[in-house]
Amino acid sequence: MSKAQNPETITAMASLTELPNELVLDIISQLEYDRPTLVSFAKTSRHFYDMTQSFVFRHVELSNDKSIPNQLLRGKAMLLDRSFSTNPDLLKNVWSCDRVVDETGRGHMNRKEEWEFLELERFERYPNLKEAIFYYQFVRRRTLDLSLPTSTYVFDSATTQRLKSIKLVTPHRSGINACIRLQNLRTLILQDCDPRQLNVEGSSSSVRQLHILTTENFNSQYFNGETAIRPGAIGKLLISFPALRQLCIRASLGIWLYLGNQGDPGFLEVDVAEVTKALGFISANVEVLELVCPLQGETMETFNHPLQLQSFPKIRRLTISAICVFKITQPYSRRENVLPTFLPPGLEDLHIVFPREIGVFYDYKEWLKGVRQTFPLDVDRYRWILQIPALKKGACPRLRKVCLSEDEFSYVGAIQDGHDPCGGIQIWEPADEVRSAYAHAEIKLDIKLCMGHYENQSL
Repeated sequence: MSKAQNPETITAMASLTELPNELVLDIISQLEYDRPTLVSFAKTSRHFYDMTQSFVFRHVELSNDKSIPNQLLRGKAMLLDRSFSTNPDLLKNVWSCDRVVDETGRGHMNRKEEWEFLELERFERYPNLKEAIFYYQFVRRRTLDLSLPTSTYVFDSATTQRLKSIKLVTPHRSGINACIRLQNLRTLILQDCDPRQLNVEGSSSSVRQLHILTTENFNSQYFNGETAIRPGAIGKLLISFPALRQLCIRASLGIWLYLGNQGDPGFLEVDVAEVTKALGFISANVEVLELVCPLQGETMETFNHPLQLQSFPKIRRLTISAICVFKITQPYSRRENVLPTFLPPGLEDLHIVFPREIGVFYDYKEWLKGVRQTFPLDVDRYRWILQIPALKKGACPRLRKVCLSEDEFSYVGAIQDGHDPCGGIQIWEPADEVRSAYAHAEIKLDIKLCMGHYENQSL
C-alpha cells in the first residue's frame, strides 16, 4: 500500500480539509523554504494544490546549463522552466531567487557575456521579486585573493531597483557600492567577504539591516589572518548606513598576530575600544545587535575589557560572544559588577554565545587535546550567571529573556534528547537555585550548552 493509500494518511488528510483555509495557509507558510514537502502536500488534493501554488514557487534557483554541475540539478532547472512556460501566471509568485549572476572570469571583467544576458533576462521576468542572491567568482591562490567584480549593469535593471533584500557572496566592492545606491533596498547581506572589499563609497538612507557573515567553510579553508576584519574597516562600512536598525556580525574581528616561533598558530588581538568606536556610528538608532566572533587557531586573545554598550539606548535584542562580555576566566569576585556596566539599558532579550571549545574559553589547555567529556570545570566559574537576574531591578529593567548557547557549528545541532549519539555529551542543566532566581525575576532562561559527563554540573 502506498503512502497516499495508507488509512492513517487518508484520515489525517481528511481532518486537514476540515480546517479553515486561513489556518491551512498559515501551516503552509511555515514550509515556504521546504519545497519538497510543499510539493508532496500539493499532490494530496486539488484543494491543497491550489493553496500551495503561491508558496511552491516563492523561492527559486536561477541557473543556466553552463553553471549546473550535474544532470539532476539540470533536470530540476528544466522542470522549473517548463512550469513557468506552461503557466506564466506562476512568475508573479516568485519572491526570491538564487544564483543570479555567476562570473566565469573569462575575458574582461566587465564583458557582457551572452549567457549573462540570459541570466538577466530570466531574472527580470519576475514582477514581484523581493530578494536575490548574487554570487561572485572567488579566486584561490596561495593567499586569499580578491573576488572578481561582477558586471554592475545587473544592478541597473528595473527589477533590481525594486529589490528589498540582496545577499552578496564573496562580493567585490563594486557590488557593495551598487547596492548602496539602491533606493528600495532594506536588507544587505555580505557573506564571506574579503576585508579589503569593505572600503566602499556613498551612503544609503534605505538599508535597515546589515549582515556580515563568515561561514565556517570559508574560515577553515582560507583563514590565515586575512579573513579577520579590523574594527576600523567595520567603522568605515557603517558610516555608509546611517539609518541602520539591525546589525549582525558573525565574523572574526581584530588583528591576527604571530609570535615568530616556527609552527606558532598566532592569536587574534582585539581592541575593544576600536570595536566600540566602530559601532558608535550607529549607536543612536540600532535596535538589534549581533556580534559573534568565532575562535580561530589554538590560542586566542579575549577582549581586554567588556564592550561598553550603555550609550546604545535603543538596543532591544543583543546576541554576543561570551569573549566580548568579559574575561570569564577571572575569579568570580573580580567579575561581580561587569554586566551592569556594559549592557544597554533598554535590553529585553540577551543571548550569549559560547565557543564550542568551551574548555579553552575557561582557560583549560587540556581541552585542546580532546579531553572534552572527562575534564571537570570549577563550579565557581559559572556563578556569574546569578548576576543576570539582579539586572532586572537595576541596569536592565526590561530584560525578559536570556539564552546561553554554543556557536552555530557546535555539537548542539546533533544532540537528541540531551545526548550526543557519538560521544555521550550532555546539555548542561543548571541547579534549581538558578532556575528559581530567573523565575522570581520573571526572566525566561534557555540553556543549550554541551558540558559533558561531569561529576558536578550544577551551580
